Amino acid sequence: MDYMLTVSLVLSVMVSVSGHGRLLDPPSRSSLWRFGLSPVTNYNDNQLSCGGFANQHLYHHGKCGVCGDPYQGPRDNEAGGKYARGIIARRYVEGQTIDLVVEVTALHHGYFEFRICPNNNVSRPVTQDCLDKHLLVLSSHSTRFSDVTATGRYTFQAQLPVGLTCSQCVVQWKWHTGNNFGYASDGHSCIGCGPQEEFYGCADVAIISRTTPISSSHSDTPRPVVITRPPPIVTRPPPIVTRPPPIVTRPPMKTTTLSKISAGFPINIFPGVPTNAASTTTTTKTVMTTSDRPASGCRAINLWVGNPVLDQWCISNCARGNCPPSACACS
Repeated sequence: MDYMLTVSLVLSVMVSVSGHGRLLDPPSRSSLWRFGLSPVTNYNDNQLSCGGFANQHLYHHGKCGVCGDPYQGPRDNEAGGKYARGIIARRYVEGQTIDLVVEVTALHHGYFEFRICPNNNVSRPVTQDCLDKHLLVLSSHSTRFSDVTATGRYTFQAQLPVGLTCSQCVVQWKWHTGNNFGYASDGHSCIGCGPQEEFYGCADVAIISRTTPISSSHSDTPRPVVITRPPPIVTRPPPIVTRPPPIVTRPPMKTTTLSKISAGFPINIFPGVPTNAASTTTTTKTVMTTSDRPASGCRAINLWVGNPVLDQWCISNCARGNCPPSACACS
């Protein structure tokens, strides 16, 4: 390894921060669960980056699994791996213009490329040599999309190669990021020069011939379904948050306090009743009168309403003519 490449690798490791992205249409093997197509979940389906920059470039000289797994394994996204279950995610027609959707969850610039290989055996790992034979051309007439400038979803259209049919084709998405500083082969340095972190995704599709009749007359020959746009992504349900019901309290009653009203009447307006039952405090002027109203139906009012001890006091004292209107009421 020459000096410039060594410096480029060291600088890239120093500034490398994991970017993230996933292939959504056709759904990659690790993302099938998001569309209800596989029971096997991979919440890290946006991190298929060859085991990271150092693993790919420092330890394995730029090598990576064709579907983004670490070069040394485990190859979970290749045939025989736990995410590669032979599920055909999309069915197309020969030469059809298809949609390709990529989601970037952490920005690292760089470029995208898409390849396809007629593998025709879900138990056999696809090879990079086969994928390199069919580099898809986008609607922009380029095989490379280099305007990766924001997070979010990117949608492209590409025409499938005329004459290419398969019972199982593998679509490969490659994201060669461009956020690390390094040195190019000619010696100049720049952001994006030299080795960079890479992300991949592999999807299984089928392509039928234009001349193949589409018939549902045979139960053992299901009609191919051409799907180009992804259904809504299934994500973890958000936690259920419930707010406690509001606490309703009665407004405090207006405080009215009583004071001694004459030289001959005690401060406690209810003589004979303990002060903690009558609960008096000092306030403004109050007037006490007597009444000869009947005692039946008398009760305590104002500050003492609902106090059974003071209700009894009013009944007894109003019968004797001592019925202060600020404290008792009789019906």
